[in-house]
Amino acid sequence: MAEGIYWNPLLETLPRERLRELQFKKFKRILQWAYDHSPFYRRLYQEAGLEPGDIK
Repeated sequence: MAEGIYWNPLLETLPRERLRELQFKKFKRILQWAYDHSPFYRRLYQEAGLEPGDIK
């Protein structure tokens, strides 16, 4: 197994606020991907009156 594959010092030691920002950025990217590629999730968002860009 490659050395260091599970440990990323930069990510593992981020301040809590910066970590939350990174998590939210990735979450929004996943929402957009699901909207663009999944008819199920696109319909689910639309029925709720949402678009991925609405999440702030």
